[in-house]
Amino acid sequence: MEFTGYRALVVDDEPYVRDLASRSLAKRSLQCDVASDGEEALVLASRYAYDAVITDLRMPRCHGHSLAAELLAWPNRPKIIVLTGLAEPRLVEDLRHRGVDEVLHKPIDFDELASRVASLIDPAFVDDDDIESPKSQLLLSKIEISLTELSEMFAERLEGIFEVDEALIDPPSAVNDYIIRLEEEEALAEQNAPNGSKKARAAEVMKRRRERARVKAVALAVPVTRHFVRCGQPFSLALRDVSESGVRLLHTRASSSEYLALKWSCQTLPFREIEVVSKVMRCEPLSRFYDYGCQFVLAD
Repeated sequence: MEFTGYRALVVDDEPYVRDLASRSLAKRSLQCDVASDGEEALVLASRYAYDAVITDLRMPRCHGHSLAAELLAWPNRPKIIVLTGLAEPRLVEDLRHRGVDEVLHKPIDFDELASRVASLIDPAFVDDDDIESPKSQLLLSKIEISLTELSEMFAERLEGIFEVDEALIDPPSAVNDYIIRLEEEEALAEQNAPNGSKKARAAEVMKRRRERARVKAVALAVPVTRHFVRCGQPFSLALRDVSESGVRLLHTRASSSEYLALKWSCQTLPFREIEVVSKVMRCEPLSRFYDYGCQFVLAD
């Protein structure tokens, strides 16, 4: 798509975040500047009329909260997207009340970040690939509502589970590329199924598809015991699709944990996150990645 005439500022003290975010935004043909802290960002924002500012919260010198609060008070302010870890709930809640446009939790899917920034700047400038059908969006919304209710059920027991001391490395872009390729291969396999089995195969596929919704997001995974006690180091992995009963994910390595606590941002419910515990039913090598099939724990 052609997406020109807009300018964004990425503010983060981590060089790799600035680099990956600016690359993803550049793919949308946004002109992109970077700053390593809030003070530098304010200097740039006073010099250029940015359409969007994407800022981390934890930074040296001028904190991201102070930067966002300052920008929110400006006339003709830019769209403000806050990137945060999982240990600043009060700051995030304050920023939401002040009127920030989006809060995304790390680890970040940078292509998804670029898509959201583009749609916030101008809803008309959205890639065809980013547009899901109304039925797909309705299904995803239904699933997310169900999973947020499940999240509330276990909220007290999961308190503190998702806190991380430092930013996690996102899955490489090759993971998302491979997910897209898998979808294309699955669709091609359905078309080329033998005539005798096409009808039964099509019925089976349609049944599964009615239950699952495609979701493009990065999840934080924390190994836990069956009693929800943390038992390993957190890591991030890419979601393939989700249903009310489980989720399929892709990662660069295997996990030996029987249970994973998972957290990711909702796609259809603003400012909501899903926090659930899942049982790993499958963790198998798939090309150079590992395919996870997880079933949500619905009760004790």
